[in-house]
Amino acid sequence: MKSQRIGIFGGSFNPPHLGHRRLAELALQHLNLHELRIIPTYTSPHKESYLASAAQRLRMVELNFHDLDPRISISKIEIDRSEPSYTFQTLKHFAEEEPYHSWVLILGSDALDGFEHWQHWESILTICQLAVAPRPDCTPQMKVSIPYQLLPSTELPWSSRTIRDELREGRRPQGLKPEVLSFLLDQGLYTA
Repeated sequence: MKSQRIGIFGGSFNPPHLGHRRLAELALQHLNLHELRIIPTYTSPHKESYLASAAQRLRMVELNFHDLDPRISISKIEIDRSEPSYTFQTLKHFAEEEPYHSWVLILGSDALDGFEHWQHWESILTICQLAVAPRPDCTPQMKVSIPYQLLPSTELPWSSRTIRDELREGRRPQGLKPEVLSFLLDQGLYTA
């Protein structure tokens, strides 16, 4: 099997927005990827709770990314575990199943901040490279030196938290693909 360079872009995607789409585009453009796997979590050990179910977030991810680039695939590996997931477990699984590929973990700078507290973070760095997209609202304050490639900024101001807050306040948020907005409104997600 021919070795390929595969990007891993995981997250809660609660909800997925146009900033996530733009980050996926930037990763494909700047990291020389053969494939980009989008991996919604079942539940994250780093977040308190989810307002949308794993199935709802998976559907929103599908709606958000389906038409972006044929190199993008969506993996249910963490959702299928039906328990809190750690990035290390997912990367270790891929590396063992497909040892001939090289891996790039794509993060926002908010996720890089505190990376040294992730489970087996040092082992993650032996499995993959890191690529980090800066966020205007976050400059990582790392206590250890972690090598990473800097991606261009998405230059988009949206965050899932802001979108949820706007929906809870009864406002129509910017930054969502129309299909995602329709789905979450139909499902009654993120409302008071």
